[in-house]
Amino acid sequence: LLSLLAMEEEDRDSLEEEHEFVPFRERSGWEDVVPVPQDDGPTPVVPIAYPPHFVEVMDYFRALLSKDERSERGLALSEEVIGLNAANYTAWQFRRACLYALNKDLHEELKWASQIGKENPKNYQIWHHRRALVEKTRDPAQELSFCAEMVEEDSKNYHAWSHRQWIVKEFDLWSGEVDYTETLLEKDLRNNSAWNHRFYVLTHQYPPDEAVRKAEIAFASRYIQRAPNNESAWNYLKGWVRMAESPRSYDTIQELCNGVLQEYPDCRFALSVLVDSFEGEHTKLSLEKAVEICTHMVERADVMRAKYWNHRRQNLEEKARVAP
Repeated sequence: LLSLLAMEEEDRDSLEEEHEFVPFRERSGWEDVVPVPQDDGPTPVVPIAYPPHFVEVMDYFRALLSKDERSERGLALSEEVIGLNAANYTAWQFRRACLYALNKDLHEELKWASQIGKENPKNYQIWHHRRALVEKTRDPAQELSFCAEMVEEDSKNYHAWSHRQWIVKEFDLWSGEVDYTETLLEKDLRNNSAWNHRFYVLTHQYPPDEAVRKAEIAFASRYIQRAPNNESAWNYLKGWVRMAESPRSYDTIQELCNGVLQEYPDCRFALSVLVDSFEGEHTKLSLEKAVEICTHMVERADVMRAKYWNHRRQNLEEKARVAP
């Protein structure tokens, strides 16, 4: 921990050397501003030892906030505040107020936000700022490529995926999204985010019909056969199993599961999907088969989640008693 703190201190020192701080009293155009100190109360228990330049920047920032001053100097100051703490949501909100009041070019702001975003790829405030700008401009031209760039750096970046899903839905940019997920899955078939996005696109663009369900069950099956213990593909398959309407869909799924179980008898993913498919058939015989699998899960295949499988078994037994 001490070594990490020392590294952070070195980083701060080098940053200050690169961008030497100029006190506000030495800056032109700030003579009329009276800084507002942080109010920690009369007897703060553990006051934070902020660096002097941080204290000064924040004192002047509070002064402009108190006057709701939406000006060029306010916009510039917001950049300084964000540079010191990119998670300061008040600074981002204030910055947007200045941008709108000054009628600034929001496309240029997006370019700036992209640079900050690359340095802070999992910062909530930056992604919200980006969304607010796109909502204002109604121009998503750069968004999918930016999201793709962020995903290339970290395939599980929740913020990038969430932003992408909002973009495709808000601006009806569904075309090409399914192909995009397949490209990612070819690189990494365990990319759970890509599987999730594929399911999102195919279930939100339009109500999926039986042809889509059949095609996606076949798609997932190909990846399961390549890596039978890949939970991501099995979870994707389960999503379509629970939406299946045709009995033939269950036959195809059960055939796949049984094929995997021949080689991996205790594959809990295949067994779990079998339980769902048998429950979906909802006959006395199929429900009894599902109960047997739950017992196997409790005793051998998924002991860690025995309580869950006992719960499922009890529900299935109740259904089996009244099933035709």
